[in-house]
Amino acid sequence: LRCLLISHKDIPLEQFNEWNNKYTKARTNITEIEKKKNNEFNFIEALEDEIEKDLILIGATAIEDRLQDGVPECIADLAAAGINIWILTGDKEETAINIAIACNLILPSKYMDKIIINSNVAPTKELLRAVLLREIERYDNEKLEKGDNALPLAMVIDGPTLITAMNDTLYYKTKNNNTDTIDPKAAKRASKIAVPENADINSLYSRELLVELSKRCRAVVGCRVSPDQKREMVALVKVNVKGVRTLSIGDGANDVAMIQEAHVGVGIRGEEGVQAVNSSDIAIAQFRYLSILLLKHGRYNYIRMSSLVCYMFYKNILMSLGHFWFNFYDAFSGQKYYTEGAIQMFNLLYTSIPIILFAVYDRDINIKSVFKNPQLYKACINNDYFSDYVFWGWIATAFFESVWIAVLPLYHLSNSSPEFGTLDSFWQAGALAYTVVIFVCNFKLFFIQTQFHWIHALAIILSISLWFASAFFINDVIFFDFNWFHIWNHLMYNGSFWLSILVLVLAIFTKDLFIRIAQRTIYPLPYQILQEIEMLEDDVIEVKEFTDSMLIDHGMETHSIQLRVLSTENEFHVV
Repeated sequence: LRCLLISHKDIPLEQFNEWNNKYTKARTNITEIEKKKNNEFNFIEALEDEIEKDLILIGATAIEDRLQDGVPECIADLAAAGINIWILTGDKEETAINIAIACNLILPSKYMDKIIINSNVAPTKELLRAVLLREIERYDNEKLEKGDNALPLAMVIDGPTLITAMNDTLYYKTKNNNTDTIDPKAAKRASKIAVPENADINSLYSRELLVELSKRCRAVVGCRVSPDQKREMVALVKVNVKGVRTLSIGDGANDVAMIQEAHVGVGIRGEEGVQAVNSSDIAIAQFRYLSILLLKHGRYNYIRMSSLVCYMFYKNILMSLGHFWFNFYDAFSGQKYYTEGAIQMFNLLYTSIPIILFAVYDRDINIKSVFKNPQLYKACINNDYFSDYVFWGWIATAFFESVWIAVLPLYHLSNSSPEFGTLDSFWQAGALAYTVVIFVCNFKLFFIQTQFHWIHALAIILSISLWFASAFFINDVIFFDFNWFHIWNHLMYNGSFWLSILVLVLAIFTKDLFIRIAQRTIYPLPYQILQEIEMLEDDVIEVKEFTDSMLIDHGMETHSIQLRVLSTENEFHVV
């Protein structure tokens, strides 16, 4: 309940003018503003206290500031997805803790350890450093003893304590006994300074220890924090936690600085105006839509974009390396293997439409399974779909397949019949190799996409048909490519051409099919198990944990992976 007291008092005009002049000067004084920001004595607050005395109460009014519908469930889903959640609010400590408990961010003491750090516990930077260091060492020792059974941490910290931490001297003593000293004034530019990776934790000061403790916390609650302190907290994590991606969400003008500082800013259009929305990257109507934004759209688009980038590198390397391998047969003269028109139109006409459809519409599992299993989002946090292993795996595949496609046509057509009065040339081998590249690049999508529709098949047929149509055009127009004149016509009547296409394409996809079957059989990924469950059962299945210790038989399939299966008849509706 947010209360507003209304009161009044009579002030002589001369007294008010004198006070107003002092107050105006204090509010425009940079020094006083900095003192107020750092929670030091300043004339701005002193003059406010002076005028706000001996008031006569007229009345009071209040509004109920309650959580929106679906907020606890949304935060619970995000936490299950492996996302670290912080609450930064201007409310007092008790209110902030109650909000965190209502949001399922702070759990009962049986399930979570709670650390409260405020100005009473750590009024000075020396005491603050000692408290932070003690909690870090205590958690590390408990983690060492209990392992994964150690209770997660939740930290509650207030604004004055944050000021003490942010203004602490930045000094590091590395584990190699080297020293690195930074000017204390740089503490105010915390968003620009990162903690060295080799810093000795026993030599770190309050700000750096706050970063280290925050890394160990499942949840952080900041109370009595100003808008600029919210921004500093976001910057602290953004700079000092390697590989982190920050998202700030707010609905008021006091959240603008925080929203702009984060990698992704989300504004909620509500009763507090549109300042947050105008300053954000993404606008939503209610907080609960954040789970839809991240777990559904965020996950789907991350997987699509990861596959899209890898596929774009793959298909261009597959096509381009054909020229390189041909150099071993043309004495490295630089002679092109494919006709110039085919090279120029490769990305524009022959391999563009199917991958666009994939990148826009593909979904590995249905929406119900996404929300029933938010832990699947951890694969996105760990960058499993765009790791070095995945990326270089695509590059290696393109490398070896390009050898197969570029070299073998030179031998497959070597005994072709010269019944048309001309001998077979490398242009015909290049045309065969390029045709196989088009087939492989388009059919490869069947191994990475999971949603199939008739329009996908139509797009692939259209892409391959465009190459054949273009080949006939280049073949008949002598001014377009003189060396390619009637090359394509000869190939159309050559049985070795069609047989080579079949052999080369089938060999590549037999290899892909074998690898895919072996991977799904020996080490199935969580989303692949859900795909099979969706095919076998009509109910939505919730997968709670994945280990390698238990066999669960679904009637048709047996997986060497532990599943705790829960069937439900409830429908999940997304508005």
